[in-house]
Amino acid sequence: GRHLYVAAFFSGAVVRFTRNAATGALTFAGFNDSGFDNESLPTPEGVTVTPDGSGVFLALGSNDKIVSFRRDPVTGALIYADEVSDDPSAPGLQGVNSVTTSLAGRYVIAAARDSGAVTVFHRDETQRLTQVQVELSGPGVPLAGARGIGVGPGSVYATAGTGDAVVAF
Repeated sequence: GRHLYVAAFFSGAVVRFTRNAATGALTFAGFNDSGFDNESLPTPEGVTVTPDGSGVFLALGSNDKIVSFRRDPVTGALIYADEVSDDPSAPGLQGVNSVTTSLAGRYVIAAARDSGAVTVFHRDETQRLTQVQVELSGPGVPLAGARGIGVGPGSVYATAGTGDAVVAF
C-alpha cells in the first residue's frame, strides 16, 4: 500500500506514485519507460503488483508481451526482470491488455483481446514467467475480445468484449 503503479498508455510508461498512509494522498515518484536494453514500453495497458510486493507485471498489447519487473520495497523503483511474448512457446498473448496474479501470487494471469485468450503463467522468485495453461475462445468458451481478468478463491474470471460474456474458470 506504499506505492501505486499506473500503465500510461499514450506515454509508454509505468508511472509510480508514493502513497501517504494517513491521508491516502499520492505523490509522483517517477516512471519506467523502458525494459531490457532500453526497449520502449509502447502502449502499456495493464499493470499488477504481486501480493508480496516483490514484482510488478505489465501488459503491452501492441507488442503482444508481458514485461516483469522486480520491485524495490522501499523506493518502489522497478528493475527489469524478464518478458514473455506471443510466440509458439507462449501463444495467447496477441493484444494482451489485462494482467493480474493469483491470490497467493504464484501465478500471473493475462487476458488478450486479439487472441481471445486467458493465459496462466507460473511466477518464480526472480519474477520470470513460465506458461502453464492457455484457454482460447471457442465453443462454450466465449473469450473473443477478452478484456479484463480477475481472481477469487479458486476461480478466475474474464470478460469478453466481442463475446459479450463473463467467463469463469
